[in-house]
Amino acid sequence: MRGRAELWEQVVEHLDAGIVLVDPALTVTYWNPWMARTTGLPAEAVEGRFLGERFPHLSEGGTLDRLRSVVEQGVPATFSHAFHRALFRPQGPLADDDAPRYQEVKSLPLRTGSEIEGAALLVYDVTALALREFALSEAARQLRVLREEMASMREEMSLRAPSIDKILALLEGTP
Repeated sequence: MRGRAELWEQVVEHLDAGIVLVDPALTVTYWNPWMARTTGLPAEAVEGRFLGERFPHLSEGGTLDRLRSVVEQGVPATFSHAFHRALFRPQGPLADDDAPRYQEVKSLPLRTGSEIEGAALLVYDVTALALREFALSEAARQLRVLREEMASMREEMSLRAPSIDKILALLEGTP
């Protein structure tokens, strides 16, 4: 049987999620094939570089600061698609700005004993889930509008009902 490390490497290489490992300075030490396919950036273009160099937008909104707290204080962080859309968007000629992409990113401290050696960023494509959430929200909004319209129509009809009853009574010849 193969060694555990070799088997683990196969799992990580074929996982349907991104794995990014960074050192305490937020320099990328590992970039799995899923990340290469998703961003259009091969591992050679990212590994050994500061995360903010390849992805300058991470400086906005405190994302890099939160990642620093993971490696400095050991506090895990989650970056929801609801607030960050996609931290690792496609870049260069592979980018398609018309195609929305949503990701959930979990950042966990990597420890050796009590010392933090860096962080693992687990990147999940949640585009299908996000699009379903948006569609459900829109359907709920449309339902609220229809309910309001129905309530308004019901009120209008109830105001007209006595007039209709009087007209029918006149037509039938009763006062």
